[in-house]
Amino acid sequence: MMKAVLLCLMLMLAGCGVQAGRYQVSPNAAGNGGLWRLDTWTGELEECGFQSGKPVCHVFPAPAAKK
Repeated sequence: MMKAVLLCLMLMLAGCGVQAGRYQVSPNAAGNGGLWRLDTWTGELEECGFQSGKPVCHVFPAPAAKK
């Protein structure tokens, strides 16, 4: 059941981009059902998973612009 929910979450997050290839989604290395979503346009990174049975995402700041 958890794998089906995770698959649906991954597909939903992957489909959020208007342009094909904008987002890259992959499972995290811990193998705990979480995943990473990278916005290839902005560099923004999100870690998504479940806490107390509810989906939750944590946003990491985009990298600073090079000078």
